[in-house]
Amino acid sequence: MTPLSLAILSIVVGIFPLLVASLAKAIARSLGGSLSEADCESCMLFGRDISPILYRMFVFAWLSMFTLGLGMLGVMGAIAWALLS
Repeated sequence: MTPLSLAILSIVVGIFPLLVASLAKAIARSLGGSLSEADCESCMLFGRDISPILYRMFVFAWLSMFTLGLGMLGVMGAIAWALLS
């Protein structure tokens, strides 16, 4: 592993929950429903209601409280590693 690959991995891990939540919001909008942390309107896809799945994906953004910090630590570690080697 190189410092650059550590930095890239840290950034991806850090923003992954936000990407999942954004994807859920985009899917809900494209299906004509609305999605919030309180509830999700009925989102029908091929005759099935996928709103519980979209709701879980959207609430997954709370995990970013931890992953964003870990991502920043990883990037700082990669910078220190690159400077020291």
